[in-house]
Amino acid sequence: MRAPADGSRRLFGSTRAAGQERVALTEVDGFVDACHARDPGVVLDVVYNHVGIGNRLAEFGPYFTTAHSTPWGDAVNLNQPGSDEVRAFIVDNALMWLRDYHLDGLRLDVVHALADNRAVQLLEQLASAVHALSPSVNRELVLIAESDANDPRLVTPSQAGGYGLSAQWSDDFHHAVHAVLTGERQGVRGLAGCGGGRCLRACHLRDDRSRLPGGRR
Repeated sequence: MRAPADGSRRLFGSTRAAGQERVALTEVDGFVDACHARDPGVVLDVVYNHVGIGNRLAEFGPYFTTAHSTPWGDAVNLNQPGSDEVRAFIVDNALMWLRDYHLDGLRLDVVHALADNRAVQLLEQLASAVHALSPSVNRELVLIAESDANDPRLVTPSQAGGYGLSAQWSDDFHHAVHAVLTGERQGVRGLAGCGGGRCLRACHLRDDRSRLPGGRR
């Protein structure tokens, strides 16, 4: 399930998938609870590195900065004046999904586009807040980072100098499988920078009944 960021009014909204019918907020917790009753856990894809065309956040505060840029426009303000409130807004949004809608975890979209040079990175701040929430909801919560940098700090515990996230989404594997199954050879998913898709010639997928924390599949 994905939470789009194509406007400030929808940062606290959700969709079944990009471009498909929107799920009302009142339906989300019921959907998640129904999944839990049948064993599966639910992880939500969230986008905090940018918002889409038509958003009005800049009219209400310093949510963006021209000190950095992203492929989608001005960067979210994580380290310039006024960034404390912006960071709190993001953390509060993440906690809302996990606490109020009973989700088991969040997949954090393109974290390498989060321009942040403060002493405590947003990702570490977010991981700390989520870990603190876990006992109060009586379940372990996961944060999965999508990153092209393959930086081990993402999943290194904060005590050892890392950010303390639970896992990293493997874009390399995802893009390789996409290229094999679709034949696409251009752009990021076509592995244009990886030998035209020749990195992986075949793949074998297996259901090993891997489970999320708490025993859910």
